[in-house]
Amino acid sequence: MASTQLYKGKIRLAGNIVNEVPKTGMSAAEIIVLRREHGDDAVVDITPTEKVSRSNEAERERLDRIYGDTKMLELFGEPFRDLPTRVPGMSILPRKGSKAAPENQDLDSILAAE
Repeated sequence: MASTQLYKGKIRLAGNIVNEVPKTGMSAAEIIVLRREHGDDAVVDITPTEKVSRSNEAERERLDRIYGDTKMLELFGEPFRDLPTRVPGMSILPRKGSKAAPENQDLDSILAAE
């Protein structure tokens, strides 16, 4: 089973600096979803917390339940595609309008492919 890095941080709802909500237990894929929903600068103060043993399928199902399978398909492609498992650099994530369905595990590779 894959090892997934989890993070904690603050979500700025609609990118609003005065409307921050703390969130723990976020995966790299969830951070991408949140940044796409609330803006590129909406997830801040990201800190790694723990690694958990979680399969790609289990993480996708978890995110499908929270954000909907339509959103997951739009951002990451078909369910057999691997989700990103870590946030290298933590300050750069894919922008809105970038290609969906990354084939690479880390976000640096996703950005390099654009």
